[in-house]
Amino acid sequence: MEFRQLEAFAAIAKYKSFSKAAESLFLSQPTVSSHLGSLERDLQKKLVIRTTKNLKLTEEGERFLKYVQRILELKEAALRDLSGDVRDIVTLGASTIPSGYLLPDVLTEFRRENPGIYFQIRQGDSQEIEERVLDGTVELGLTGSICENRHCVCEKFCSDRMVIAMPSTSEYFALQKEVEKQHNLEKIFSKPIIMREIGSGTRKAAEQFLKHQNIREENLHVVARVNDLESIKRMIAGGMGISIMSGFAVEDMIKSGQILVCELDTEIHRDFYLVRRKNMEVKPAVEKFIHFVLDYYRKGGKR
Repeated sequence: MEFRQLEAFAAIAKYKSFSKAAESLFLSQPTVSSHLGSLERDLQKKLVIRTTKNLKLTEEGERFLKYVQRILELKEAALRDLSGDVRDIVTLGASTIPSGYLLPDVLTEFRRENPGIYFQIRQGDSQEIEERVLDGTVELGLTGSICENRHCVCEKFCSDRMVIAMPSTSEYFALQKEVEKQHNLEKIFSKPIIMREIGSGTRKAAEQFLKHQNIREENLHVVARVNDLESIKRMIAGGMGISIMSGFAVEDMIKSGQILVCELDTEIHRDFYLVRRKNMEVKPAVEKFIHFVLDYYRKGGKR
């Protein structure tokens, strides 16, 4: 198994086209096909299915792609580390909420003060980001759940409330008012509910809340389990059901009137953490960013 074979497979998976994959790698199409064939023979697995109309990965191909992407990212990280020109490049891993709702403002403010520092950002769920920190493909992670691995340093930088997000309909508006008055969530949790995937910090916080309320997940009317936060928000706005979510994630749709929320009257909330490997030399640019983030949220998200 060689890097050129892995790079060819990753490009094929990305572009869903042998010709576009070849173009992106500055290779001929037969060479890309040859690399894929050699890889499949080495693995004794079929990775790609080609038809006259399209191209798709097999189930084994989808599973293998995750490893290939990490291997290539680790190669990139090693080359950067050895190049001697890494002082002003910060590689970040961010889970869904930090990536979509926290980092944009933080990075904008940070870059105003530090225009010479650049970022490479990888997104995944909290569990995946922890793994990336540990294997060195990112220098710093921003996650929605605490990392308990003894090889990591984990520091909280901000908190968020958990809410029940609901469709903005007359039925749910009446239910919202009833809950606010009676503080009884039983009727809400009889409604169809959309759950996040295992591994996300939101899912862990939701499980903690349900346990606190003595509600068993198997007794809920779960209509979907989804790993994409924006898809869940659109499903809620379209009337498909409710979901337990981070307040940061639904602020935009609350303001636009597409979603209603019930605040959870509980001490359970979302905490967000900076995660890095213990005993790893911290570059000045990374250290500067860590201090900036902690200071930014200590002042309420303002500089």
